[in-house]
Amino acid sequence: MRLNRHNYFFKKHATLNQSSFNYFKDTNMKRKIKGFHLDEENDWVAELECHHGQHVRHQPPFINRPWVISKSGRNSKLDHELNCLKCDLGEPKDDW
Repeated sequence: MRLNRHNYFFKKHATLNQSSFNYFKDTNMKRKIKGFHLDEENDWVAELECHHGQHVRHQPPFINRPWVISKSGRNSKLDHELNCLKCDLGEPKDDW
């Protein structure tokens, strides 16, 4: 099963009621990309201003992000906003 905003929420917070789920479903925390690093599997992770990380993979035909491959492409996405699921869920900061 692919991890997304909805099933991640239910796995982590299975005891909450439907109204709690609707609150998180409608929440989209936009956070700016401040940098990038490679994880232990050599996948690129965007470092967000909230100190959370979010994978930004290029895996065609499923995920098409050719800008991830080059340094200039990644630099062009600095200050671009992404939805931060971890902020939506109140997760603690990541440590890279």
